[in-house]
Amino acid sequence: MTVHEIFHKVQGTYFPALEAEPAIKWVKEGQARAIQDLICSPVGGDNCVNVDDDELGNASYHGELNDYLDNPNQPINEASYDAAIFWTFLAERYGTINAEPERGVDFQRKFWEEASDGSENRDGIQVLNDLFDDDDAMTDDPTFAQAFQDFVVTNATKHVPNATSKYKY
Repeated sequence: MTVHEIFHKVQGTYFPALEAEPAIKWVKEGQARAIQDLICSPVGGDNCVNVDDDELGNASYHGELNDYLDNPNQPINEASYDAAIFWTFLAERYGTINAEPERGVDFQRKFWEEASDGSENRDGIQVLNDLFDDDDAMTDDPTFAQAFQDFVVTNATKHVPNATSKYKY
């Protein structure tokens, strides 16, 4: 069973959270694909290799990132697996674990805790807004719209010299 499928089992422990989400794949598949970037295989000492590192883009995680970046003109909540890049952005930006390889994994846990803790009639965007509003660890208290705007700007400026660190991965 792949890391991706194992993460679906983790998501399933929060059932029936997000049953009302009409486009649930952007959450479930996007997050499961994003989690692949956080798994590391030891190669000796303190060194490890990400299980999905593949410079040619053949591995699923990198392939999905490239798919989204090749066609960013799609609603993120319709991006399914391609939403992995957005979930990676959110985890790295708003997670409190900064050590690799598990950087930001706590954000996904908090998302599912929030999803299962409130009204069952919320979609992924509403859960994100509630999480941003409720999480005292977040200093800038963003909204989904603000986080998505930062995501768009980050993708547009990530290779621009002297761009502020806010807009870098």
